[in-house]
Amino acid sequence: MDEERYSNRHKYHLEHIVQYVLLVIIFIFFLLLLFQLTDFFPKLGVISFLSLLYLAWGIWHHWEEKNLTRTHVLEYLVISTLIFVVLTFVFLNR
Repeated sequence: MDEERYSNRHKYHLEHIVQYVLLVIIFIFFLLLLFQLTDFFPKLGVISFLSLLYLAWGIWHHWEEKNLTRTHVLEYLVISTLIFVVLTFVFLNR
């Protein structure tokens, strides 16, 4: 029973590894871009894009899995807001 559960979990992660890797690569690219930018509005645009991307990706991911709930949407909304706030404080308070 435990081996079957591990196998199902492993299969799930293998099926979605491209999605996760792509999301991480996009985040790394745009974080590196934030270090290069010097103007306020382009930085704000990148930060807004990243937080909205995370929200959209999370909602899309659960919609594709056919298990999207209000709780999932609220969770991704809170985390994307947190991403926005943290990146704003880190990159726009210099």
